[in-house]
Amino acid sequence: MGTSETFQALEAFEARHDDIVLASYPKCGSNWILHIVSELIFAVSNKKYEYPEFPVLECGDSEKYQRMKQFPSPRILATHLHYDKLPGSIFKNKAKDVGL
Repeated sequence: MGTSETFQALEAFEARHDDIVLASYPKCGSNWILHIVSELIFAVSNKKYEYPEFPVLECGDSEKYQRMKQFPSPRILATHLHYDKLPGSIFKNKAKDVGL
């Protein structure tokens, strides 16, 4: 799980309008959905979705948000956070939210 530094950095996270945010409860098959969505993107765009990881917004080190700026669009992001705890930029920039 994330540290207090991660959650502070998450508040400043800047979502893109073409980000895909998969919100789910833990252990409900979200990894399967991440891979299915990435394959759908590949099928439509013929652009292989190759990230070193599928980022889970609230997990990991606080510097990962800087690394994520380099990820090509569309980014597929996962979260187990409650709707009201998500960064405001997800709603402001109209990222695509998928609830599982």
